[in-house]
Amino acid sequence: MQVKKLGSRYATLADRLQKLITHGIITADSDPSDGRKLIYSLTPKGIDLAPVLTEMVLWAAADEDTANQALVRQMRKDKEKFISAIRQRWAKTTRAADPNVRAKLRPAPDTRHRASRPSLRSQRLRNVDARGTRRGQH
Repeated sequence: MQVKKLGSRYATLADRLQKLITHGIITADSDPSDGRKLIYSLTPKGIDLAPVLTEMVLWAAADEDTANQALVRQMRKDKEKFISAIRQRWAKTTRAADPNVRAKLRPAPDTRHRASRPSLRSQRLRNVDARGTRRGQH
């Protein structure tokens, strides 16, 4: 029974990591010392989520005790400085990992769904008639 549960957890994790890769949030490269392992790294699109994740941590900390109170205090003290420090650390580690980082970091755009799915903006525009009122509202 326990093995089945672990198997499904690993499958779920693998699925979520693959979704993050597909959407250009992270990259996965083979570990040079052990080809069976993968090293996951944030992309520029991924690091752009730092402000969102910071807000989520602060939101959760408002109602619950979090494990890392020192981190929460640092975020509350100066959010902009905190996020800037994260971006600087990310840039430093990214450059250290690969000197040709600029050419490699931007993932190819994910165009799989774009042709078949209109953007949210175009959907909203279709719902507005020529007089500027939403369809179905009179």
